[in-house]
Amino acid sequence: MPLQVDELNFNGDIVLSGGQPFTANTDDGIIDGNDEISFFGSDLGDSFTADEISHFIQKRALSTWHLEVCGKKSHLGHALLVAVNAKHEDPHRFAPKVRFEAISKVVQTEHYEYRFDKKNSAMLGDVFFKKSGKTHKVFDGFDFLIAARTPWWMPSMYFTQDDFKSTVESWQEGPVRTIIAVGAKFNNFLSVFSYHMFSELAFYPKRFSIPSGIEMPMNAGKYLKAGSGIAYAIKPAKSLEWDVVTNVQDLPKKDPELVINHTDNSKSWPPFFYLNGMSSLGSFRAMVQIDPQVIQKISPPFVLKKHHWRTQKSYKSWKILDKIHGDLGFFVDLSTIPAGNYHFGLDLVLSSEAYHEFKDLSEIESVRYSPTIRELSLKVKK
Repeated sequence: MPLQVDELNFNGDIVLSGGQPFTANTDDGIIDGNDEISFFGSDLGDSFTADEISHFIQKRALSTWHLEVCGKKSHLGHALLVAVNAKHEDPHRFAPKVRFEAISKVVQTEHYEYRFDKKNSAMLGDVFFKKSGKTHKVFDGFDFLIAARTPWWMPSMYFTQDDFKSTVESWQEGPVRTIIAVGAKFNNFLSVFSYHMFSELAFYPKRFSIPSGIEMPMNAGKYLKAGSGIAYAIKPAKSLEWDVVTNVQDLPKKDPELVINHTDNSKSWPPFFYLNGMSSLGSFRAMVQIDPQVIQKISPPFVLKKHHWRTQKSYKSWKILDKIHGDLGFFVDLSTIPAGNYHFGLDLVLSSEAYHEFKDLSEIESVRYSPTIRELSLKVKK
C-alpha cells in the first residue's frame, strides 16, 4: 500500500527536498514521534495476528508495527508497518498521486486542479473540478482576516491577505500527498497577533489544507475583547447554483460580549466543523481546523453567510467582519485563549459528483478527516 513518511525538523517544519533548500537536509534520519506517516484509509485491511505475517516479511523486517485505526464505536481497519534496510531502491515505490508543476505553480490530481494565487501563494488560489475531460471553476475568490477588537483606549486592528505577500519556496511530492511551503513577507506589522511566516500546504488526491499559524504573545483576554479572532471566507462560483449544508451555527444576532462570555464550552465538540456546497457539476466540503490546545477554551466557530447578516442592523456589533467579502465561511473567536503558538486552517474536499453529501462516520475522534474521503494522516510512535 502507498505509504509516506514526512520528517519534521527541530523547528517543527516538514523537511522538503524541492525548491529552495530552507529545510532540506535538516532531518535527523530517524522516524520518531514528531514525524508524520500517511497512507490512504481505503487501503486498511482486516485484523491479523503475528502468526499470520509471512515468513518473508518477518525475515526482512528490522521492525514492525501493527496499526489499528479506531473510532469511538468502531474499528476502521488495520495495517502492518514494516521497516526494512534501505540500501536498495524500493521495488514497490508508488508514483505520486498529486503532481506539482513548479514553473506554472499548478497542482494536478485526478479530481481537481489548483492554481496558486500569483500575488499571494498562501491564500486560496483558483480551484477547478475535473469532469469528463473538462475543468469547471469552483470558487471566485477567498478572504482571510485576523481581527483584534481592543479596549477603548486602543484602535481595533485588522490583518487581511492584503497585508502580506507570499511566494512558493519549497516542495516535495510523495505517494500519498504533496507538500508545498510558502514564505510570507509583511506589508504592515501587526503587534497583537504574529502571523506564521512559513506555511506548508498539503495536497491530497481529493482535498487540500491551507494552514494558519497564530502566535499569541500574551493572554488574549488581557487586551482583546470578544469578537476578536480569525475568519476564512470563500466565494463559490456564481456560474453554478449551490445548495449549502453545515453543522456550524450562524453568527448570532447579539453583541459579541453577550455571546462569547456566556458560552458553555464544556459541551463536547463534533469531530469537525464543516460546510458543504453542492451543485450539478460537483461538490465541496470546507472544514475549519481548530488547534486541539484551545478546544473547550474558546467558543465553537460560527458560520459566515454574508447575504443573511451583512445588511441587518442587529449585526452592527460584528462590524469588524465587514472586511470579509466572501459569501460563506467560518469565524473563530480567539479572545479567550492563553499565550502560546496555535495552528488553525481551512481544509477543502472536492468531488466531481453532483450533489455529493460527504456522509461520514460522525463518531470518529482519533482521525481528523472523514474516512469517506479515504485519506488518513497519523502520527506514530515506535
